[in-house]
Amino acid sequence: MNVAAKYLQEIRVADVMTRDVLTVSEHATMPEASQLLTTAGVTGAPVVNEFGHCVGVISNYDFMRRDRPRGGSCGNGVMAEESLLTSEDLNQRYWTEFGAEDLVESYMSRAPQTISAKLSLLDAAEYMLGSHIHRLVVVDVSSRPAGVISTFDVLKAVVAHSSCDL
Repeated sequence: MNVAAKYLQEIRVADVMTRDVLTVSEHATMPEASQLLTTAGVTGAPVVNEFGHCVGVISNYDFMRRDRPRGGSCGNGVMAEESLLTSEDLNQRYWTEFGAEDLVESYMSRAPQTISAKLSLLDAAEYMLGSHIHRLVVVDVSSRPAGVISTFDVLKAVVAHSSCDL
C-alpha cells in the first residue's frame, strides 16, 4: 500500500468531517430551505424529521429539478400549479401560498447516503466515488446527523497530507 493510501486508510471520517451540521426540516418549504442553504453558504444539507432523524438530503440538484419547466410556467421559473394567490377577503392584500408539493419532503433525495464517523477517509472516498455523490451525512447511532463529509473535505485532507511530505 502506498503512503497516500495508507494515510487515507488511517485517518477517520470524524477527523475531517464538518461538525456544525445545518439541517433542514422535511416540512420546510423550498424557499425556506433555499434561504437556509444560501445563508450558510452550502450547496446541500441533511433533511430531518420531527425526531431529528436523517430522512433525506436536499441539494442544489433538487432545486434545479424543482424549477425546470414542466408545463404552465408563470414566467420567472415559478410553476403555475405550485402556488396559489390568496386573500382572506376582498379588502386585504394578496400573498402567495405554496402548495404541499413545494415542501422539502417532495424534492429531497429520500435515500440519504450516510456513513459512520469511525470509518476511514478511504472508505468515505470510495463510497462517494461508487455512488456518484458529493457528500455523505455522518450519523450517530440514533440516525441523527453528527456531521457531513464532502469531496472537498477528502481533497483538503489529501492536499494537507501531501504538503506535509514536501
